[in-house]
Amino acid sequence: MTTTDGAAVQHPSVSTALLGVEGRSRPLLPLLPLVATMLLIAVSFSSFFPELLLNPLFVAGYVVLGLTVLSALLAPWHRLGPLAPLLLPMLGFVAVGLSRSGSQSVLDVMGLLAIFPAIRLATADKFRGVVVGTLSTAAIIAVPLILSPAPINSQQWARLTVL
Repeated sequence: MTTTDGAAVQHPSVSTALLGVEGRSRPLLPLLPLVATMLLIAVSFSSFFPELLLNPLFVAGYVVLGLTVLSALLAPWHRLGPLAPLLLPMLGFVAVGLSRSGSQSVLDVMGLLAIFPAIRLATADKFRGVVVGTLSTAAIIAVPLILSPAPINSQQWARLTVL
């Protein structure tokens, strides 16, 4: 398509239309599936299990998630280098890990949300991202097991292996 003076019409890309010219919130886009899923879980499960909102680890996971979203929006990621935004999925692992630890009595499957930051790391930094994503996913299960005063049973080792 051309204009009346013969110049080609330039249509903005979807990311430019959504984020603006500078794209300051571009690091937020890969966080959206994790944020949406965790918010859905918080709203739906806290109405059935209000004790979740009283668990400090569960709440801390959501605080970390909120701070991650704020930093994605406010930090000058474009000035910090191409790998700097990969700190955001690492914070996503922290949010998932804390929330999982705080909700094990109700939401043992919450650890599956680690797939979102793991995919982000794997697609952004290939081999290193896959290694870091895999180790981080294992850590959100292994660290609470190791820090727990109770002995580790075979069911817990099986969960770690499967996840």
